[in-house]
Amino acid sequence: MILELSIENFAIIERLNLPLYPGLSVFTGETGAGKSIIVDALEILTGGRASSEYIRAGAERAVIQGLFQVSGIPGLDSLLKDWEIEPEDGTLILCREINRAGRHICRINGRIFPLSLYQGLGKRLVDIHGQHGHQDLLSSAFQMDLVDSFLGLTELRKRTKKLYCDWKKIEENLLRQREGRDPEERQFLEHQLRELESARLMPGEEEELEQKQRLLKNAASLREGMDKVYSLLYGGEQSAYDGLAQAEDILTSLEEMDPSLASFREEIFPLRERVEELARVLQDYRDGINLDSHLLKQVEERLDLLHTLKRKYRTDLEGLIRRKEEITSLLAAWNKLEEEQSLWQREKERIKGEYLKAASLLSQSRRKGAEGLAREVIRRLQELAMPQARLSIQVEEVEAGPEGLDKIVFMFQPNRGEGFHPVAQVASGGELARVMLALKSVLAAVYPLPTFVFDEIDVGVSGLAASRMAEVLKDMGRERQVLCITHSPVIAAMADHHYGSPL
Repeated sequence: MILELSIENFAIIERLNLPLYPGLSVFTGETGAGKSIIVDALEILTGGRASSEYIRAGAERAVIQGLFQVSGIPGLDSLLKDWEIEPEDGTLILCREINRAGRHICRINGRIFPLSLYQGLGKRLVDIHGQHGHQDLLSSAFQMDLVDSFLGLTELRKRTKKLYCDWKKIEENLLRQREGRDPEERQFLEHQLRELESARLMPGEEEELEQKQRLLKNAASLREGMDKVYSLLYGGEQSAYDGLAQAEDILTSLEEMDPSLASFREEIFPLRERVEELARVLQDYRDGINLDSHLLKQVEERLDLLHTLKRKYRTDLEGLIRRKEEITSLLAAWNKLEEEQSLWQREKERIKGEYLKAASLLSQSRRKGAEGLAREVIRRLQELAMPQARLSIQVEEVEAGPEGLDKIVFMFQPNRGEGFHPVAQVASGGELARVMLALKSVLAAVYPLPTFVFDEIDVGVSGLAASRMAEVLKDMGRERQVLCITHSPVIAAMADHHYGSPL
């Protein structure tokens, strides 16, 4: 519960230190005296929306602090342990600072925390019902919160919501990954890859084929020319080899006349050997000339294929090889992505299955327990001078969502014979206030919130109904700390602690 509230430079409050106590505490005073400002400060202190508009004129910042007794609140110890927060003598100090620069600071025991974590703690400490809070009852989401809180389904609902969010997040990621991945584009790439792979392209192949084509086309002329060259060098009647042999014989006969000619003769012999060797090499070349027209056809068909591919892809042979490598890489990445998508698809189905189990259990629990809550609320409504009022809590099936597979609808009958209709259609302001109080009082009996705050819940309520409302608030105060701003003397008379001018 709240032990002390400190407010500085907030709205019309310059400075306020307010000790608070267990039981029912009421705040009374004239309209505009600042009673609801205390509720606004409490709401911001426990994580509500902060705005620089709240800062008192002439001040640079507003500071709201609260000392809370937190011993014995179920589930809070583990939360504080996770955040490495150590309560001192079972107490925590929460602080919100609002400055005109728009930087609003949240502190727990002097340490700064993100607002999201700070809010999670605030929701476990205080339940605030504002001046128009009974209008929340018209919201289906609020009705569901009440049902789940009463039935102790909050953790199951959180798990259901997390599973739903995880499921949808994977689904969205899968959709994003598929965007820009046109199956027809993949088929086209696979067709190109098959075409280029079947071509068995090799670097430098085109030049080799063109050279081979030239040789095959001119094979007959080449062979005829080689025959002539061979004949001139070695095999003909007037061959170079025979001419060198004759020259050698002549020089040999002339050596007797002039011995110096021997050196010339000796030079002729290696020339004869070189001519003979060259003739043999040329003969081998001539014998290797291929006159196969079928091979020529194959070469020309191969060149035609290369030229067709070059025109189709608008590139040279090296470009075709690079394109094949690029397509291979693209399809490999695509295959890898599909493998990952397959894994994520299985994970999505697994999470979806877990969600449906959790949501189904949540739905069963709501349907099973809603009637019990309705009975408790009807009993409290009777205590609040509404003896004929009836409440039916309907659990309607809807499409899967973060809150499960249901929609909660509160059906209300103020008087017998009027039939059940959605509470928003049939309840007056005073009736809504009493239905809300009945719900909150039932909730207080089962939900471990230490403090309930009501800001003018008695609006539109008077006479016997106000007396009964005072008794319910008093009864809530026996188990919880209840802070109530009121204009009702009857409620004020029930207070354990009274702040402000007596009515």
